[in-house]
Amino acid sequence: MWLKCLGDLIFPRKCEVCGRLLPVDVEYLCDDCLEDMPLTYYWDWPENPAEKKLWVRTYLHRVIPLFFYTRESQYITLIHKIKYRGNIRLGHYMGSLLGEKIKRALPDVDYIVPVPLHPIRRWRRGYNQAEVIAKGVAEAMFGLSDASDRVLTDVLKRVRYTRTQTRRKMDDKWSNVANAFRLHTTKDLSGKHILIIDDVLTTGSTAEAAYSAITKVYNDCKISIATLGYVE
Repeated sequence: MWLKCLGDLIFPRKCEVCGRLLPVDVEYLCDDCLEDMPLTYYWDWPENPAEKKLWVRTYLHRVIPLFFYTRESQYITLIHKIKYRGNIRLGHYMGSLLGEKIKRALPDVDYIVPVPLHPIRRWRRGYNQAEVIAKGVAEAMFGLSDASDRVLTDVLKRVRYTRTQTRRKMDDKWSNVANAFRLHTTKDLSGKHILIIDDVLTTGSTAEAAYSAITKVYNDCKISIATLGYVE
């Protein structure tokens, strides 16, 4: 503990949302920001609004985002730091928060599949934020020893280099990711419950594209999706 106190004196740790100094026994988010997070509580709400939005084009089992994502909210910085600023440890932590919320709602999940990046974008960024989040989710849901076997990073391959979805119109988002993914695995997924992980759910276009790629080959899969943010 004294080493951690010394470290905080030299390199003070601050809350990732409000920027206040963190107590020595607190990680990433201060108690106030953790308590005030605009949670969706959709893990306790079957047939929630996010699910109904995606049922227009898919037969997803459950859709569970962690918190509401708005441009006016301070919590938007969490996604930005994970996605664009290389804060992998924060991504893992937020994934674990998501996993803790949904593990009772989805007790029969077999595998977790992060939405892949195109190889060019992954090379530029150096990592896939959905994969980082997925590993945190898996550790919370299955424990540290089983987590690595549950996260399948080779199931989906991104075969189209799509432009960023940010600020795109709804119809344009759907066309932008149509047929963007292809199933790329030797593992038999027949009859399995697959949990797709992404950072933010907006129109559901990315989720629908990933869902379609899997069900074209394995139409008996049960598929759910979980994300950190949700744009209503």
